[in-house]
Amino acid sequence: MIASALTSHDHVARWPQVRLDQFKALGGMDVEFMDALNRLCDIAEKRNGWTHRINSDYRSGGRAGSMHRVGKAVDIVFYSRTPGDVDVWTQFDFAVGSRLMMRVGAYPFWNTPGLHVDTKPARLYWLCDETGAYRYALEPDAVKELA
Repeated sequence: MIASALTSHDHVARWPQVRLDQFKALGGMDVEFMDALNRLCDIAEKRNGWTHRINSDYRSGGRAGSMHRVGKAVDIVFYSRTPGDVDVWTQFDFAVGSRLMMRVGAYPFWNTPGLHVDTKPARLYWLCDETGAYRYALEPDAVKELA
């Protein structure tokens, strides 16, 4: 089910920890993914005192096979006071450790370093390096070694 099947009141009630105002296409997001994202953001706030910024959500374009195209991915930055004040690898370890997302990509060279998280049913981790090349690994520690 996609979020457009719910009312805006339902969105707020169901996903209170997600900054819904930052979504460009909330209606295209998968409800189960949003439930997992809400839990991830809840843990980030309660355990670490972090908030977040959504950089990208549902979009029809992009790479074939992209989970953004089916509403099961976001690009996100977790931070304490200002975006960029939490190291990307700290964010990465948090997202991986939560076990709520199947795939986590680290983007240390964004203007504000952050993550891609999605729920594609196969664990995978990656780094997008300074040239924009993607380096994949099946284990999270192996991604850090690529940095």
